[in-house]
Amino acid sequence: MIHFLQTGMCPLEMSKAKRRYFRLQAIPYTIVDGVLFKKDVNGVLMRCINTGQIQRVLKEFHDGPAGGHFAPRVTALKIMKAGYYWPKIFSDCYAWIKRCKNCAFFTGKERLAALPLHPISVDQPFMQWGLDFIGVINPNSSQGHKWILTATDYFTRWTEAVALKEANESSILDFYEGITTRFGVPATMVSDNALAFIGSKVTEWAVKNGIYLSTSSNYYPQGNGQAESTNKNLLKIIRRTLDENQRAWHTKLKSALWADRITPKRSTGNSPFRLVYGREAILPMSLELPTLELMKQLELLEFEPMEVRYAELMELQEIRDQAFQAMEKDQALIKKTFDRKAKDRSFQVGDLVLKWDVDRAKPGRHSKFDAIWSGPYMVTKCKNNNAFQLASLDGEELQIPVNGIYLKRCF
Repeated sequence: MIHFLQTGMCPLEMSKAKRRYFRLQAIPYTIVDGVLFKKDVNGVLMRCINTGQIQRVLKEFHDGPAGGHFAPRVTALKIMKAGYYWPKIFSDCYAWIKRCKNCAFFTGKERLAALPLHPISVDQPFMQWGLDFIGVINPNSSQGHKWILTATDYFTRWTEAVALKEANESSILDFYEGITTRFGVPATMVSDNALAFIGSKVTEWAVKNGIYLSTSSNYYPQGNGQAESTNKNLLKIIRRTLDENQRAWHTKLKSALWADRITPKRSTGNSPFRLVYGREAILPMSLELPTLELMKQLELLEFEPMEVRYAELMELQEIRDQAFQAMEKDQALIKKTFDRKAKDRSFQVGDLVLKWDVDRAKPGRHSKFDAIWSGPYMVTKCKNNNAFQLASLDGEELQIPVNGIYLKRCF
């Protein structure tokens, strides 16, 4: 009753939680034959372990034949059930298992939450393009096309695409030159790590024209989300406009591009066509049944062409400013929603990490007893979009950056 007397309160006036707290505080230690014991809530005596014995007990109850490499809390309960105790038993179990090599390498793939989004803001047309391949497409087109190469402007969402028979550097260079001669030289081109995008010819051409080639990490399509979104839209349009002859898909590509360009985008509130040219596209139906927009354009014919064009350019800049503000609001909303389930796992240069081997994890590529985590590796560079450059402990750097969702800290 000493604890209750010290509080100056009657036991009946205390909450259940407080009474339990004081009851636990009152649990005595006792000495038996010169050995210190602690009595648990059930009255069982647990031997108190000194600092020199803790490591031996942890090794036996976690790594030993009867250990089984269980989780920290389970290991701590096993130790106490066996009759041992020390004040930091749970935190020491967590620290010990964090550093267990077998647990690190043979743990199954964690259900890692996505990393927080890092939206890309581009405030000028045709300064940054996102590129990607669709394919190999089955069936091939009647003319032997197997791929579709797409490029999407990050600001206007304007899309270019071409059907290809081979996904090689020559085809990509022709496509790039077509873009630069029509829309000017961009500052950045974003792609995945396909060899055709980062080959010597493409790299040499980019350096010559002052273009920065940015690559997303493997197995993380969100790193080049704009290109992935374009691919989905084009495939959806082609799939719904194809007749019975599926090998004619290449003939529907131009129509799919046109439909995508004149359709308003939720992120900007405008169609790519309007953000590029300053006015909505005139369709054949508009000539047959004139719309209010067309009638306004016809009225402007009474004015001098230069005055009309100057006014259109001034209005276009205002439209683009409004589109940029709408885009930033949309990105902030998406980030807020996405990041609710995201987990910030920041890695710094010099950190040791393990890497989940995505290829090896596929069915049939490993046995039941293989470790899917590899490493340890050292983080040598932190790139944007949660991508990290890694190197082995021997100093050999991995060619392709790895997204943080496939990494875990190595202790």
